[in-house]
Amino acid sequence: MYLERLRMTGKTAIVAGGGAGMGLAIAQAIAEAGGRVAIVDLDKARADKAARDVSAQGTGVMSLAANVTDSKEVDRVVSEVTARWGGFDSMVTVIGGQQGIAPWVNAGETKEADWEKLLNLNLTHAFLLAKAAMNHYVKRGVPGSFLSISSVNGLLSAPRHAAYGAAKAGLISLTRTLALEYGNKGIRVNSIAPGTIMTERSAPGYSEADIKRFNGIIPLGRIGKTEEIASVALFLLSDLAAYVTGQTVVVDGGVMATYPFSLQKADS
Repeated sequence: MYLERLRMTGKTAIVAGGGAGMGLAIAQAIAEAGGRVAIVDLDKARADKAARDVSAQGTGVMSLAANVTDSKEVDRVVSEVTARWGGFDSMVTVIGGQQGIAPWVNAGETKEADWEKLLNLNLTHAFLLAKAAMNHYVKRGVPGSFLSISSVNGLLSAPRHAAYGAAKAGLISLTRTLALEYGNKGIRVNSIAPGTIMTERSAPGYSEADIKRFNGIIPLGRIGKTEEIASVALFLLSDLAAYVTGQTVVVDGGVMATYPFSLQKADS
């Protein structure tokens, strides 16, 4: 009974940022569970490659290139997925970050343009996707789910994380608000707050000394893997989590169980 409720057979999910890293791992998990997946990425070639990789799981897959910080692009994604599969049951976004986008500086040194850029990338785009998903589910009169990737930075504070941390905290608050507003429609809204996760994008930024330092801080003694985020995502999207909404699930190897703790120890 329990394994069957974990299946995604007959369901369709949109994964924004699904071209690589955690997004690709989540798309693969959904496909392995029998679901259809629409992989959305800013880079068309990356989206297409991810779709080819996921299609090896033997399920329906489509790829879309779109900038989901633009509401018109979000509407186009919803329209194209609906035209192909009649709608969708889950919306996931893993889009966000700061590395390579804006410098890690103190709040007083943060440029207004960088602040707006980081909030747009880490929070506003999620609002646009969530708005489109909520309207889609309500119009169809069916239950659905929305899942975002926040961060432990939305729950803890760290130096040089003013905009990023504020955006991730806002995403957690948005998760709770949406759960309250749409719960009576059978719509579930949750978030995952990862700790340090090794991805294709983050790996080049870690030296051996960095990895050793993080391993010394994390209670489980190692940096997390993308598939460990994907497994939690699959649970939250599945019927096994039918009574779970408005929650932010921390997946950090035990970091937040440590007291006192500060990302400053890791030279964040």
